[in-house]
Amino acid sequence: MKIAHISDYFTLKLGYQEAFLAREEIKKWDKVFVLTSNRNYPFPNYETTYKNILWGRIMKIWEFKEEWIVIKRLKSIFEIPTSALVVFMWILKNLKKIKPDVIICHDLIKPNNIWAYFYKIFYNKSVKIIIDTHEAEYNTSIDSILKKLYVTLRKIFYRPIITKYSNKIVATWFNEKAFAQKYFLSRKTKIEIIPLWADTELFKPSKDIRDKMRRQYNIKDNEIVFVNAWKINESKKNMELLEAFWKLRKNNKNLRLFFIWNWDQSYINKMEEFVEDNKLIDFVTFIPFIKNEELPNYFNMADVWVWPWSRSNVFWEAASCWLPLIIEDREYTRELVYEWENGYLLNTITKDSVYESLNTIIKMDIKKMWLKSRKIVEEEFSWRIINKNLLEC
Repeated sequence: MKIAHISDYFTLKLGYQEAFLAREEIKKWDKVFVLTSNRNYPFPNYETTYKNILWGRIMKIWEFKEEWIVIKRLKSIFEIPTSALVVFMWILKNLKKIKPDVIICHDLIKPNNIWAYFYKIFYNKSVKIIIDTHEAEYNTSIDSILKKLYVTLRKIFYRPIITKYSNKIVATWFNEKAFAQKYFLSRKTKIEIIPLWADTELFKPSKDIRDKMRRQYNIKDNEIVFVNAWKINESKKNMELLEAFWKLRKNNKNLRLFFIWNWDQSYINKMEEFVEDNKLIDFVTFIPFIKNEELPNYFNMADVWVWPWSRSNVFWEAASCWLPLIIEDREYTRELVYEWENGYLLNTITKDSVYESLNTIIKMDIKKMWLKSRKIVEEEFSWRIINKNLLEC
């Protein structure tokens, strides 16, 4: 089977949904193609964070194979970096050449996906089109005249095409489904929920890795290590975690905290000042941005995953490495965390509430909780299961 992905920005190094889907499809000996722009995602502070991993943001136009996936980087003709919106050329031309059986369009609101529907209408009526959406009120705002105009025009001209010619419309959770129905489709539009997931082959428990990493960072056997990874900024409330850890450490010296960070350098500086002022330098470690395949090393080294605020598929990846979780109490976390069995759900995010969660979980049998986290992911949230569900249409 030939599968084509249309994705505005694509890289295998960061471990986002489209990359894991393509990898899973290759494992089944499908022929996988990715049509994308010749640009990396316009992350804030790109030069000081992602450039070390992804190199320059603007790349050459080329076609190449990476992990047996054919990646076609096509010429970008328009971009609004602040909105992560890019338009690139020759999508229809490449679809005609590939002749895919399935086209997976990433992101409901992006304009490049229209070419998949043109291809189906005029060249191959049997091709299946699957479109997925990640946008919700908490990560996408329709707050300007230009954005409202764009939404209105899409509803008028694009909605009839999407609803008629899509074989499947998928949202990662109910918030994303509600957002799509409200702004771009209609409340009657059928949208299937397929949640985020983890690569259980990459993210898996390893005692050898755990021992090696703990030796590398001089972590004693009786020390409990908390880990927090990925975006660090004001909205993620990482400082609340740091302040809660400082308070907890006053009465428990066998604790360590690791932040694997990128994004907001000024916020990192603020956190580092707090660490220095409160004599936590030997107990709080900041790890600069790393590749996705390196994350399992740190997850295996740790004992508990903590991210008090906002959603990320890193939750699932940490659980896949059998870590208990401390995360916000929302619909999409309740399915992953059975309270007191493999984690702690926070109703409110404050320094005191995070402190209470840390203090509670270190008094429990953490090793007993490990197996529960891994079992949940293997049975319900592995890439193998999710990819199978996505392609069924």
